[in-house]
Amino acid sequence: MDGLDAGRTRTVGDHVQHDGHRRRDSAGLAPAVCVLADGEPVGIQDIGATDFGVLREVHTGSWIGQRFQGRGIGTQMRAAVLHLAFEGLGAREATSAAHRDNAASNAISRKLGYVPDGMDRLVARGEAVVHDRYRLDREAWLAHRTVPVTMDGLTDACLADLGAVEAVPTVG
Repeated sequence: MDGLDAGRTRTVGDHVQHDGHRRRDSAGLAPAVCVLADGEPVGIQDIGATDFGVLREVHTGSWIGQRFQGRGIGTQMRAAVLHLAFEGLGAREATSAAHRDNAASNAISRKLGYVPDGMDRLVARGEAVVHDRYRLDREAWLAHRTVPVTMDGLTDACLADLGAVEAVPTVG
């Protein structure tokens, strides 16, 4: 588990303390939200972008506690943030990445329609790891939508602040 001794359970708070610094962009959109299931914190979902008003591209990342994995929560988390990106903000593309040995995260990306977009070699805890990158365009998102998502309260002022004043709704 990221940054923790073997056998120690990682909590949402541990994740925020350990990884929160990586969840900020120098410019643009970078919210991270705590995900609850039955009122209990189970993970973190984020969406980020740099120069969104020009590129119309977001990247997503998430972490879910091990004991909550395998219940479809990760898929729901990603589906919700993709709905925000494409339907709410008018994104053209979304990217994501995961360690190659993170089978669950890689499977969610493929399930939601992402296609492989290369790889990076990174250093994690002093060791080289392979990070597989994925890309999802608007058409593939529409074709792979299986999780019902609703969105409420996204204001014109918020869209303008994010450089998303040209959001184009695609679904009712």
